[in-house]
Amino acid sequence: MILGTRFQRIVAAATVTVVTVAVIGIVLLSTTPLGCGPAKALHMKVSSIHCVTVAQSLSTPAPVFPTYSAPPSNGPPQAPASQNPAPEPASNNQNPFPDTASNNQNPNPDYGSGNFPYFGNPASGPSYPGAPLNCRLPIYAGGPGSGGFIVFPGGSFIADPRSAVTVPSPSPGAASPTPPQYGPGYQGWYGMTYDRAYSRWLPVSYLWVTPDGTRYAYPGTPDGIYVQNITNATQTELGGGKSWSILDLEAGGVYATTGSTGGLWLLSLSGSITQITSTGYWQAVGGGYAYGTPTSSVPQGAANTVIRVDLKTGATVDYFTYPSQQSSVAGFDSLGRPVIYVQGPNGLAIYLGLAPGRVSFLANLSGTNFWPSGPPVADSHGLWLAGGIGIALYVDGVGWYQMSNIGGQLAGGCA
Repeated sequence: MILGTRFQRIVAAATVTVVTVAVIGIVLLSTTPLGCGPAKALHMKVSSIHCVTVAQSLSTPAPVFPTYSAPPSNGPPQAPASQNPAPEPASNNQNPFPDTASNNQNPNPDYGSGNFPYFGNPASGPSYPGAPLNCRLPIYAGGPGSGGFIVFPGGSFIADPRSAVTVPSPSPGAASPTPPQYGPGYQGWYGMTYDRAYSRWLPVSYLWVTPDGTRYAYPGTPDGIYVQNITNATQTELGGGKSWSILDLEAGGVYATTGSTGGLWLLSLSGSITQITSTGYWQAVGGGYAYGTPTSSVPQGAANTVIRVDLKTGATVDYFTYPSQQSSVAGFDSLGRPVIYVQGPNGLAIYLGLAPGRVSFLANLSGTNFWPSGPPVADSHGLWLAGGIGIALYVDGVGWYQMSNIGGQLAGGCA
């Protein structure tokens, strides 16, 4: 497998852009929160995670979120001294992403210096190298030839000229390669993955690579999807006659969307096409489910609802809603649980989905300058996020580690 597990893979559309998000600690609380509790590992300071039940009604969200004061200028957001038995939703002048960590855990965080941001209850404190690992993390800066590895321990970067790759020319009679999607001048290039199974770089996002690393997919021009076999250099064209947006490539085929009216399809490698659902606007595929939203968008300031569809049965359920905020699924952890980004007027927050209506808090961007570039990547070590100013690792039950001050975009897990 390219990453630690097939469940760590996330969605990408035909247009793959640099996704920005963030990582520092916040806690989402309901009126009756279920605390997962702190854990300690690796002889490091640990962070607490709170599991909560969230409102699932889009039109009339239940007032399950306590109010918090705005964060002080010299520290992280503060939680109230006691819980309000009948709290009101956070108002526009308050911080919707509070952090229960007290100031004495990092008395002098500097949000504007350009350094790595404060993490609430950080596992490794304010400085890297963080967790003791012995592996190489593939990253790239953008464009063919920009790939290489951050080597742990130490955190040094080694460039790899072999990363100068593009998609192959199509088979005789097939359409020409798709134009660039990540920027001007990158013909036939859709991101980058380091394929450990075959020790080679691939010119696509890792979402478009099979778990065993034997195939990758990319969109055709003007239509169809090409699947490239790495073992024998052959191509298969799927779904000719329609323009598709690729979400995920599995052993059985490509999960994709098409058009502007919603729906999700599976394009089998044998050539058959199955419509899984005719509704919904889908973002990510993992763990036997797809995640998206019932509508393409909602007005500014309104909440949307993340929905989940069973890929086998087509059954759809409401999964997550945060009042007055925009939510989306960015990827999955190593157990196939969705990583949810919540965006509001105060920044971005990250949660881990446990079940419909239940999430764990992971991180909070509010007040920092750390924005992950691209989606998270899960492996046996935890959940990785990379940004322009560094790389962080989340270990379940432990917390965040600052791993490097070298930025970039992730091209796979660390091994």
